[in-house]
Amino acid sequence: MKRTFAAAAALSGTVCFGILWLNNLISARRYYALLFRGEYTDRFPPGFAPLLDWSTVDVSTVTTFIPFFGFVLILYRIFRPAEDPGCPFFPGYDRFNLALGLLGTIWGIILVGYYPAEQITIAALMRCLHTAMFSTLVAVAWVMVLMPAAVLPLLRSCRGSGPEDEPELDRLIGRISAGLAAATEELRSSTAESARFRAGLAETAGALRELRQNAAAGREAETAWQKSAAETLNALAEAIRRLDLHQQRLREENGRLSAENAELNRQLTVSEDTIRELRQTIEQIRSALR
Repeated sequence: MKRTFAAAAALSGTVCFGILWLNNLISARRYYALLFRGEYTDRFPPGFAPLLDWSTVDVSTVTTFIPFFGFVLILYRIFRPAEDPGCPFFPGYDRFNLALGLLGTIWGIILVGYYPAEQITIAALMRCLHTAMFSTLVAVAWVMVLMPAAVLPLLRSCRGSGPEDEPELDRLIGRISAGLAAATEELRSSTAESARFRAGLAETAGALRELRQNAAAGREAETAWQKSAAETLNALAEAIRRLDLHQQRLREENGRLSAENAELNRQLTVSEDTIRELRQTIEQIRSALR
């Protein structure tokens, strides 16, 4: 009966975290598709079920994979107990989970580098920080707390082992204490890393504010230049219009003067003919008087 209840609980955990992991995978795929197309988003896209968006806090999917994989192994070991109760799954299982958490942390920090400086926002950086911190938190909590405190006793109980004697219980408590100490140290280092990350965020925010101010000043200078250029173009257009009008007036005056000059030339020709006739008449009169 105990094994049946344990198997039902393990099966429920497997199904539940399997659905969360699948939803997280779809959300992460959509996030990477947007990121590689250059569409930078401040939040994670939804998975196949919007009701499960609360679980999409890690685009490395380590946060949901570790408990899913753990429940799968628990369900398997309930019916196929391991020979070594201290190593219920496979050698290096603890290191494997911690390595996954560390990879999620590194990947979350790497994701920051995919955002251009002008596209970085505090919300986007916090999403990357969620990927970094949640993956490590779940790995440490699963390996250092849940495994020694709940999983190992459950598997031993399903294996049919009797109550542990005092030395074994002391060793279990010692492992739990050591796990908690390691988890505390890991969280302390994560807190220090988070503090450095927040300091970096503050510097980035200051740089972004400075960029925005410089951009605003640049826009004001560009607007002033465009206004000055427009005024200059208007002045040039007005000067060209005046020159065209003056040229038209000069053409009209030139035409009038040309007409007057032609009339004067005609009158001059008539005057010269008249003078020539008068000279001829005078010569005739002089000849007659002689």
